Amino acid sequence: MSTTNHSPAVARALADIEAHKTGESGTDEFLDYIGQLIVEHGDPGPVFERVLELIERERAQETQTVDAA
Repeated sequence: MSTTNHSPAVARALADIEAHKTGESGTDEFLDYIGQLIVEHGDPGPVFERVLELIERERAQETQTVDAA
């Protein structure tokens, strides 16, 4: 993922994403998608906030499903 012509915040976020890739296709594809959203949005903060909200919502749903069983 190229960091050319991006703001410093976007460039740092893309570098962090690259550094956290695992070599697993599903994980790396997910990280690439987040990187694309950051480039499109131009600000990593709101993108990361939204991703974390979605992860929390998914975890809460999993907890409710387990508790209901």
